[in-house]
Amino acid sequence: MSNACFIWRTVQPTMVAAASACAKAGRRVDVICASPCVIDGAHVHVLSDDQLRRDPPRGIEASPIDAMRFSLAAGDLAASLHRSHALGELHIASDEGPGWIATQSRHLTDALAGATVIVHLSHPTSLTRQHDRSSWHDLGDALRDRIERLAVERADLAIAPTRAMADAAGWGPRPLRLHRPLLRPLRATRPNATGVLCPGPVRAHLHHDVVVRAFVAAFDGIPAPSRRLLIEGPDTPTGPLGVSCVSRLSRHVPAGLRDAVTIGVPAGETIDADTIVLAGSLVVDHHAVLEAFASGARVLCADTPEHRELAAAAGAEATWFAPGDVAGLAALLASRPTTRPPSSPRGFVEWTHLPAPSPPTVAITSIPPADVTVVIPHFNLGAHLPATLASVAGQTVRGCRTLVVDDGSTDASSLALIDALERSGTPVLRKPNGGLGSARNAGLLAATTPWVLTLDADDILAPDFLEKTLAAAARSPRAAAVGTFMRCFTTDPAIATGGWMPLGFDRDLLASANHACPASCLLRRDVVLEAGGYDEHLVSFEDWDLWCTLAERGHEAAIVPEFLLHYRQRPDSMYHALAIRNEALLRSQLLARHPRLCDDWSRALRVEVAMRHHVEFGQGATGKPLRYALADRMNHALKRLGIHEAVKRLVSRAPRP
Repeated sequence: MSNACFIWRTVQPTMVAAASACAKAGRRVDVICASPCVIDGAHVHVLSDDQLRRDPPRGIEASPIDAMRFSLAAGDLAASLHRSHALGELHIASDEGPGWIATQSRHLTDALAGATVIVHLSHPTSLTRQHDRSSWHDLGDALRDRIERLAVERADLAIAPTRAMADAAGWGPRPLRLHRPLLRPLRATRPNATGVLCPGPVRAHLHHDVVVRAFVAAFDGIPAPSRRLLIEGPDTPTGPLGVSCVSRLSRHVPAGLRDAVTIGVPAGETIDADTIVLAGSLVVDHHAVLEAFASGARVLCADTPEHRELAAAAGAEATWFAPGDVAGLAALLASRPTTRPPSSPRGFVEWTHLPAPSPPTVAITSIPPADVTVVIPHFNLGAHLPATLASVAGQTVRGCRTLVVDDGSTDASSLALIDALERSGTPVLRKPNGGLGSARNAGLLAATTPWVLTLDADDILAPDFLEKTLAAAARSPRAAAVGTFMRCFTTDPAIATGGWMPLGFDRDLLASANHACPASCLLRRDVVLEAGGYDEHLVSFEDWDLWCTLAERGHEAAIVPEFLLHYRQRPDSMYHALAIRNEALLRSQLLARHPRLCDDWSRALRVEVAMRHHVEFGQGATGKPLRYALADRMNHALKRLGIHEAVKRLVSRAPRP
């Protein structure tokens, strides 16, 4: 029997039952979660958000949101457990993407090799927000949506309560197993009950407002109505503008019915109701729906594909009404139900282990280092170029070519270094100053290899950067760019001052923020040249612009989830000074060049609105890509030292690399 590991942030009842069943079967079970839980026979590892904020994974603060930080720590722990006792199965929750790092590692590296990834599907967070009628969508929401999708895309098998949920999660025709465990005791109706119950929580997508309005339409004006309406709690802030749902619902209850309507009652095993109403447009808690069908009460159910599928699985009878139909529901509520015994829970099963398929075998053709040219654009960076070249020479795989593109340097020491490199046999391409995009294009055109590693002249590669990006490229035939996580430093590469975890090409996210790929990365040369290379008109954001072009053409970016690129922060960086000072103009140019970039422009525009809100109201937040936020911090430091204006004047007069 194989060992199993389960990863979730918030408690997932189905996964708890699965972990418990695996442990009872005598298997080694590890659970990685964000809050304590007790599962007999399982080894529980708690990674709390507070703990991870104090002690970030890998010692680098690179996570703009808690969900990404947790996923990084959980992925590292899962890989460690796999080395200790090989994991046959890796079970991950889809909610909030806790398996993002683990699945990316399994796909792009040798970590977790041989483990089958099983995702337990819930509705995508973005869909739940949509059904809650919440239009707020900030950068944190966009990042959560992205890591959820990435984790689901790389799984081998999905487990879901309904096919409708699997379709909503974008699972498609891949291996799917439907599982509907009944994890709590069946509800039992009290004799002579006269209540109408709505399972909770009090949340917008459950459409308790429709039930309250229907109840009022059916019984308002009747003196001392014998019927009662009970809506289970707890409350949630999913009313308009984030207000309390309970307070919002209370506005629909007239004075004459206030004694007959109770909103926010605690959930219990036994109910004082002969009728249960399921009015939701989305089934987030399928257990509550299954329990309603098995309770013996009359079930009035909104006619949705999910409700129909669960009713058929339970062999249950229901009375259907059109979603949102207040008048139709009012007529049903006004009629008294006939009593019936609790139904037999056909289709309700306790968790039993479902053997997972073996992970797919991926045919991997290795890419030799000789197929790579390292192109290093250089402009007056002679003080840092030797360290960059040394990091290329120190790679664990040898044989790549190196080309330094000098973009019209004027600094005497830098020119002397370029001369010395040429004399020592290092290929150098000299050209008039044209900017960073021009220098990269010149290197791409001069290279003759299928792959080009673009490397800024002040960045440093970890020794295994090339080895691991080439392996990831071989596993990712649709990838036009292969990058890694990035750690920042000022003087000593061993001392990290921060980091950045790019997420590949997300077309909607790219319109608002460059969370795609570092500029220093591995590129498929023919694809980039066919796309037109870098836009030389842009004085910055040229890499961001290229990612937009490649994404529009259907290409992908593979991101190795390891910090293999060391990014130097410099107070005299012209790149940062010009990009920040002209950010609005540069981004306007980028958006004008890519009018068909987004699949849903409203998502990108809502991120922009949220970022402006965060700035205006001083809420900090993830308004900019981390590297620009780091540059802001550097500018503030220069101001405190009193030299900001002097550096700014020097930068504005200098030629652009």
